[in-house]
Amino acid sequence: MVRVSERRTFLRLLGAAAAGQELLPTIARSAGDAAGKTPAVIKRVILNDPLKGRSVGKVNGGKFLEGGGWQTEGPMDRIVFELPERMGDGCLEFDLSGLDPANQPVPRNFVVGMWETLWKCGGDRPENKLNASGYDTWLIRLGKAYGSSIKLEMLTFGVSQKEVTVNPLPAGFDPKHVYHFKVEWVAGKMTYSLDGKTIFEWNSPKNDPMDHFRFVHIGTVDKPEDKETAMKGMIYSNLKVTAYGPAPAGTEEGKAKPAGKKRNRKDASKK
Repeated sequence: MVRVSERRTFLRLLGAAAAGQELLPTIARSAGDAAGKTPAVIKRVILNDPLKGRSVGKVNGGKFLEGGGWQTEGPMDRIVFELPERMGDGCLEFDLSGLDPANQPVPRNFVVGMWETLWKCGGDRPENKLNASGYDTWLIRLGKAYGSSIKLEMLTFGVSQKEVTVNPLPAGFDPKHVYHFKVEWVAGKMTYSLDGKTIFEWNSPKNDPMDHFRFVHIGTVDKPEDKETAMKGMIYSNLKVTAYGPAPAGTEEGKAKPAGKKRNRKDASKK
């Protein structure tokens, strides 16, 4: 005899499949899974920007190439995206070429990052009273200061928790090669991959895991006094953000928008 709970799960998965949504196994089992089965979690693409001729984000500088991709030209070139929802578990991935850190005028260059809040945009945690950036944040940097290494930084609640440099390419970067970067966070665990190979893993603090993200930056950060500028000649393409789990109530899926300057949202799921 099929139990009611099993029938409901089957119907939910069947409906997701019919809607074209992907399914993947979760890392941790739910507390109520007495049978020891791993439930399925829906993957939802909430930002998909090929960066071909235009962007759904807020563009400042750079240029779109005829063959596809957005290229940085100046030190403050950037694109900022506001996601349609504040994310929990999920991943960000993109393609990047034109990497030549050894021949840049500054020692450190920003590549990509995600934030829970941005400068002067407010935030949906009651503790955010200073309109400051930060809270849950991760960053990737390159530059001649790091040689052929990649600098990774992770912050929770605005406090730096982990900084590390990894060197998956001892021979250095090839400016003509198109690298595929992927960053995934599931149940507080961060996983960084380059061209399909894991280059670093880190478990964030259990009392404040990496699970609040709303904004994406590529190029450089939206902060005039920041000294870590965009690396000239980088070409970004195929930027995608995937959320793991059902959409929060009242959100509009799959429609990321340019990041505004002033936002003040409230969310029932505060930490």
